[in-house]
Amino acid sequence: MRAAMKHTTRILATLVVTCLVSASQAAVTLIAPEDGGTPRDPNRIVAGRPGEFRIRAYAEEGRSTLTHAASRVDLVCRNDGAKPETVTLHLDLSDDGRRTNADNNLFGGMPTRDFLFIQPPGQSWRQIDGHVSGWVCTVQFAAPPGETKVGLSPWYTYGDYLRFIRSLPEHPHLTRTRLGTSDGGREHWELTITDPGAPLESKRTVFWHAREHAYETFSSHAMEGLVAYLLSDTAADARRRYRFVLHPMTNVDGVAQGYEYRDGYDYPQPRGTATARLTFDAVDRLRPHFAVTWHNWVAPRDVDCLFYTDSEDGKAGRRAWDLFTQRFPSPRGVGHRWESETDPLAKNWSGRSPLNENNVHQYAMKHYGTQVWGWEMPWWNRGEADPTQAARKAGADFGRAFLATLDAIDAGSPVVTAEQPVVAVPRWEVHEFELHGRSHVDNPFRDSALVGEFTSPSGKTIAVEGFYDGGDTWRLRFTPDEEGEWRYLLRG
Repeated sequence: MRAAMKHTTRILATLVVTCLVSASQAAVTLIAPEDGGTPRDPNRIVAGRPGEFRIRAYAEEGRSTLTHAASRVDLVCRNDGAKPETVTLHLDLSDDGRRTNADNNLFGGMPTRDFLFIQPPGQSWRQIDGHVSGWVCTVQFAAPPGETKVGLSPWYTYGDYLRFIRSLPEHPHLTRTRLGTSDGGREHWELTITDPGAPLESKRTVFWHAREHAYETFSSHAMEGLVAYLLSDTAADARRRYRFVLHPMTNVDGVAQGYEYRDGYDYPQPRGTATARLTFDAVDRLRPHFAVTWHNWVAPRDVDCLFYTDSEDGKAGRRAWDLFTQRFPSPRGVGHRWESETDPLAKNWSGRSPLNENNVHQYAMKHYGTQVWGWEMPWWNRGEADPTQAARKAGADFGRAFLATLDAIDAGSPVVTAEQPVVAVPRWEVHEFELHGRSHVDNPFRDSALVGEFTSPSGKTIAVEGFYDGGDTWRLRFTPDEEGEWRYLLRG
């Protein structure tokens, strides 16, 4: 079913903070767009010296449930002059002094929250690095004439979501359904991707949703890449064996109204909004075999986290994590790492008893035995390339690796491991490990990794990165700094 969609983009006129930046009286203005702009209160943006602004970011509109450096800033920087002007932004993420965790904790992450993203007119998004002092991140960039988008993450607005739904091609395996509207009157869409020629009773259902938390724009960009993959010829066999049901933007009100986290969806009451009820209703209607939930952090810049229940007995298992990470491009290739490499189950649902019915994923686990896979990560790309394109590619790569992992589990495929002989290495001397194996990714130089986890006689753990050396050869070099027996695991 297709319903008519209308969307217009307007600028919220109540927030216009202007600063003269040169003797020629050119002005730089910060504007909060109506669709997703934040902060909207002009008192939260103060103009200082020429071209300088201090921004006190909103945190759940003053009711943050978080103690760490997760916030949202979506503003337009407008330069009315004829030449680029230097702009300095001081971003205060302290929630007006209420937050308590600004240290190096992975979830606090303020010392590594030293960047933002900009999109100058006619250009791609790119990252701008700065520096941090306490809860304040300071960045500086050249704003060309016209309007430059500024965000703690590259934007993905409610309007972008509607344009994406509207732009999807006609495809015999794609059904678009408008499930209803939010409390704010915004559209909640469901995409079903499956081959209608294969009987439904022979398929397993995957419920896939993103943007539960309003600031997590990566998941929206990644969802576009996932949909493109699922509709491709490469995924034709998967469409015969699975029914994929996607909610690309779960929290439409939170996204559109500039909220940070859960407002507009399940805050303060888990089922207190129309969109939350539509999500729970979808779980009851679909009774999915699998639920995949995508999130991303804006706090740390170099950590990834995967949490899931595997598809063997509904409980967490290291085997599923190993099978997946052998098939998914390594985050180390783009400057990240898994949050818990030596204990990948640390963030899992396992052990959370009793299951919480107010959480849609645990509700599905409790009532329907759904196996939940989740992905939580910071921005995938830290290079010069467009990070939104990198996000779309990562979304497709995740979908491909997830389905390949389910096939491997169904087939009883073992994790590729090999016992290594005991080796004697003098203290402070380098030992090189050489391994041979097939890569599951197209570019192993960029998208794969070999990681060694070494445990010393005193109990400390050291992670060391190896490298791909062409063909089927991998190498890793390690220097022991203690005498005695070391234990190690090589994984890639």
